Amino acid sequence: MSLAYKTDFDLSSSLRLSACRGGDAQAIAAVRKLLTDIGLAGGLRSHGVKEAQLAALTDQAFADPCHQTNPVPVTKQDLHRLYELAM
Repeated sequence: MSLAYKTDFDLSSSLRLSACRGGDAQAIAAVRKLLTDIGLAGGLRSHGVKEAQLAALTDQAFADPCHQTNPVPVTKQDLHRLYELAM
């Protein structure tokens, strides 16, 4: 999964990573290294996902029971944008 894209989501405040020595840049570098080390580097595209599949993936994610119990409301458009960013 690629973390190279920029979103409005502030990972540091959500996970309190700003308290870590080195701050955000070091935490992001560590996550990128971890993903590479375990073979998950690259976006969805590098794992064979096609743009044409995003609508079906969005529908499946929206219908998933885990989504229905998520404490943060998420729309289909939110999920689709997340998939686009993960490409």
